[in-house]
Amino acid sequence: MGGFWRRLARIVPPVSRRQGRLSVEAKFTLLRVIGAANDTFLANLARYQERGEREVPPGLGAVAEAYEGLSAPVGAMVRSLLTMSRGRYVELAQRYEALDRELARGFLGSPPVEFGPLVVTTEDAEACRPVRERLLKLVERVTPLTLTDPESPTFDPAHCRTLHDVARFVHQRAMGEMSAIEELTASERRACRRLVWPRPMEVRLLDLGGAVGPEAGQEVAMEDVTSVPLHALLEGMLDSRLRWAGPVGFDLKGFVSVVVRSAADDQRYGEPSYALCSADYLHFASRLAYHFALVDAVCGESLNENYVRFRFHGGAAEAERREWRGQFLVTVLEYNRFLVTHVGDRVNAILPGRPVEELEDALVMLGRLMVASRHLDMVIESPAMAVALARAFLAGDYGFDLARTQAGR
Repeated sequence: MGGFWRRLARIVPPVSRRQGRLSVEAKFTLLRVIGAANDTFLANLARYQERGEREVPPGLGAVAEAYEGLSAPVGAMVRSLLTMSRGRYVELAQRYEALDRELARGFLGSPPVEFGPLVVTTEDAEACRPVRERLLKLVERVTPLTLTDPESPTFDPAHCRTLHDVARFVHQRAMGEMSAIEELTASERRACRRLVWPRPMEVRLLDLGGAVGPEAGQEVAMEDVTSVPLHALLEGMLDSRLRWAGPVGFDLKGFVSVVVRSAADDQRYGEPSYALCSADYLHFASRLAYHFALVDAVCGESLNENYVRFRFHGGAAEAERREWRGQFLVTVLEYNRFLVTHVGDRVNAILPGRPVEELEDALVMLGRLMVASRHLDMVIESPAMAVALARAFLAGDYGFDLARTQAGR
């Protein structure tokens, strides 16, 4: 058993999917570990590259230091994801160990290992080959990022060719693990507090640290919310131009399709929305009418870790109308610089790597969008109407009053 697996055995005990799942707090802690390790890896990558280009390292010890500074943070990320996923990414751990072993053998003076056109041998070390060149070659071997599209079928452990690829894969899958939280344990539900706010949606908060003020009790007022992403999302949902009560306007065919689908489906209405949050993190799951919306966000100091993710699906109208509402959402989201995928009534979007101020603006917009899209599957009669409603929303007509007037409603 290699050194990596010895460390892994100490940190991650044997797991199976039948064992109890991790708590939300534990997953959140592991997400923080992964984020910090990713920041360290990227910072070291830039630092060692600059050092090799501008300085003459004092000796071969500088190469060993760089190897450890690049490999160890990625190893921490892999181990954390294994724990977070209850052992689902063992193949990734094996791939990391193979890459780690190749780097150690190739750059720390063991038997020669061939890396494409680059061959580093024991004789190089013995001959005191310039350390700068060796350091730069190590950085060059680690730097390439070939996993660029998380939606690609090749975005998997088998296609991780560098440590940078491994770090990218872990970071993406860790965000996915948090986004996939579907239910809370009984103790977590008991720990939730109720948001007191002037809207007909029950919101329950699970404070993961710094989400509410120290004086807040089991009932939390808006002024006690200190979570940056949650406060921004709620600000959008509180916009006075939104329609929370009453219909948004619908045609008879759309209404009939809703009645038929509602009678056939066991879809629940009026469930509480849950906000799992810290000072700079939010996981907000909401069921508004017959559709489901999810917002997952990190709004912190590190651009590498910051993102807003949005997911939306469902509805009570026929499939065609739900797909048109999806197109409405896509138009709005792409205008706001989200990267979007749309299949049927399912919309997935992400806005990565932005400053806090930009993410706050995006969350305010999402708060408005979640409410404004209520029952739009009953309203939208064509793709052209989806575009018209999107333009109205982007113009600030969140209740679609002007759009309905122009349509003769």
